[in-house]
Amino acid sequence: MTMHLLHGQISSLEERSSSNVKQIEELKKMNGSLVAQLERAKSNVQVESKFRGNTTVEVFKNSSDLELSRYFKSISTKSRLHLLHVLLESALPGDLSSLIKYLTKIEKSKRDFINQLPENLAIRCLLKLDLRSILSCRLWDEIITRSGKELWRTLCLSLTSMDDEPPRPKRDDSESWFELYQGLYHREENWRLGLAQRVVVLKGHTGSIGALKLRGTTLVTGSLDGTLRIWNIRLNSCLKIVKMPTPVSSLDFFGQYGPGGVIAAGGNDIGRVFLISMSGNILSTLSGHNKGIRTLAMNSEYLVTGGYDKALVVWNWKQGTRIVKFGQQTNPCAAISLFGSSFSSVQVDGVIRCFNILTRELVSQHKVQQWFVAEARRVIIATKTTIYQLEYNLSKEDNYSIDLSSTPRLISITPILHELNSGTIDILKRRFAASPRFATRLGENMRIFLGHLPESEGDYLNSLEERKERRRSRRRESYENQAKSFYDDSVRDVEEDDYEDDGLQPIEGAWLDAESFVSSRNPTVMSLSSDQLVVGCSDGLLYGLDFCGNIYKRKSNNGGIKSDGGD
Repeated sequence: MTMHLLHGQISSLEERSSSNVKQIEELKKMNGSLVAQLERAKSNVQVESKFRGNTTVEVFKNSSDLELSRYFKSISTKSRLHLLHVLLESALPGDLSSLIKYLTKIEKSKRDFINQLPENLAIRCLLKLDLRSILSCRLWDEIITRSGKELWRTLCLSLTSMDDEPPRPKRDDSESWFELYQGLYHREENWRLGLAQRVVVLKGHTGSIGALKLRGTTLVTGSLDGTLRIWNIRLNSCLKIVKMPTPVSSLDFFGQYGPGGVIAAGGNDIGRVFLISMSGNILSTLSGHNKGIRTLAMNSEYLVTGGYDKALVVWNWKQGTRIVKFGQQTNPCAAISLFGSSFSSVQVDGVIRCFNILTRELVSQHKVQQWFVAEARRVIIATKTTIYQLEYNLSKEDNYSIDLSSTPRLISITPILHELNSGTIDILKRRFAASPRFATRLGENMRIFLGHLPESEGDYLNSLEERKERRRSRRRESYENQAKSFYDDSVRDVEEDDYEDDGLQPIEGAWLDAESFVSSRNPTVMSLSSDQLVVGCSDGLLYGLDFCGNIYKRKSNNGGIKSDGGD
C-alpha cells in the first residue's frame, strides 16, 4: 500500500508541474489582457481630459474619428440620445436613406443569434452557461416568460441527479421550478461554505448512540439503551420505537419507511442479527457469529456482517440463508462497504480486504492506518496527518462487477491538521463530514468539519492552488489591518489558515448559534443525506443539521456570518 501511495504522490507531483506550466501561460495571457485594458483606460482618461470644458461643436471640429468614437461612448445615455436626435433632425432626406442602409448593415453584424434559434435550441445553448451568465443574458426575462419551465427544470435535475429523492416543485410551471432551483442553489452553497441553516435536537435515547443510518427522509438509530428508533428527519418526529433483545451496535436498512422497508440490526451479545420491518416487527434472526456484531452493510440482495469473532458472513437476507463465511480474519472488522456482488472490509489494524461474493474468494488486500470510510467504488482513508482518496474502476463487461485485484487509483492526498475521531461520506454528492472529540482539552470547541472530494487529480490540484491563493490574499489583508487590531487579526488569520491548509470547512451558521444547548459529549456516529447531516453522541442525543434555506449567509467583506429572518 505504501508503494501505491508513493506512486500516487509521484504522479500528483508530475500533474502539479504540468499544471504550473499551464498556469504560467494563462498568467502571461492575463497580463497581456490587463496591459491592453490599462492602455485603453489611459486613452479614455486622455480623451476625457482633452475634451473637458469643450462644447460638442468644438469636439467635432478638433477630433479624429477614433477620438469622436471614444467621446461618444463616454457621455451619458441621455446626452448621447439627445445628440443623435439633433443630428437626425438636421439630416437631409438623402442622408436618411443612406443612414437606414448603414443601420441595417450594423444590425446584421450585431444581431442576437440566440434569439433567432428555435426555443429548444436556445434553451440548450443557455444550459451551457453558468448561472451568472444566464442571469445577465438579455434574453433571460423573455426565456423565463416563454419557456423558463424547461430551462429551470433541467437545471434542477442537474443539481439533484445524485440526491436521494427527485425534485418536486409545488406546481409544474416556470415560476415553481425557478423557486425550487433557488432553494437548491442556496443548499449547495450552504454545503460548500459550511453554513448550517437549522439545528434540531432529537431526544429519546438514554444511552450512547451505537449506530445510525439516514436515507432520504428516513433516519434509523440504534442505542446501547436497547432500543431502535425510526424517525422522519423532515418532520423531526419519532415514528416507531422498537425494543431490542440486545443493545444495538450496528445497523443498516433497505428502502424507506413503509411496507417494503427492512432494517438489519446487530448487537453486542452472542452475535445475532435481527431483521426488522419498518412497522417494528422482528421478522427473523440470523445467527452466524459466536461474538457480538461490530458492523454490517446491506443492499437489495445481500447482507454482510462483521463480528468481534473476526469472521465475515454473507447472507441472502430475503431468504434468511447464509451464503458464505470468510472466517478468522487477523482482527475484528471496523467497517464494511457493499457494492453489487463485491464488498470491502477494513480490520481495526488497518488492513483492507476485498471479496467477491459470487466466486467466494478474497480478491486483494491493502494496508492502511486508522480511520476508514467507504461507499461504493470510493474509499476514504484518514490517518492523523493525511486523507487519502482511492477509487476502484468498474469493468466494461459488467457494471456491477469490480476488478479489485488491480491497484486502486489515487484521486487525492489531503494533509489535515485535526485529529479526527468519527466521520461519514456521501459518495454521490462527493462530500464527507468528520469531527474530532468534543473534549475542551483539545480546544476544538465542538467543531464538525466538511470536506469535498475532487473529481480527478487535476481538480484536486486546482482546488489546492485556489486554497493557497485565498490564504495569500487573507495574509495580505491581515498585514494591511494589523495597525488597527494586531492581536485579533493574528488569531483569526491563524485559525482560518489552519482550516484552509487541509481543505476542511468548519460548520458554522446555526451550529455555532446552537452551541449553548449542544452537549459536550463526544460524537460517536454520523450520517449524511443530500439535505442534512445527523450526528449521534455518547449521551444519547441526536443533532440534525439542515442545510436548506437562506437565513445564514456569509458576508462578502470580511467573511463573517450574518443571520436574517429568511429569504
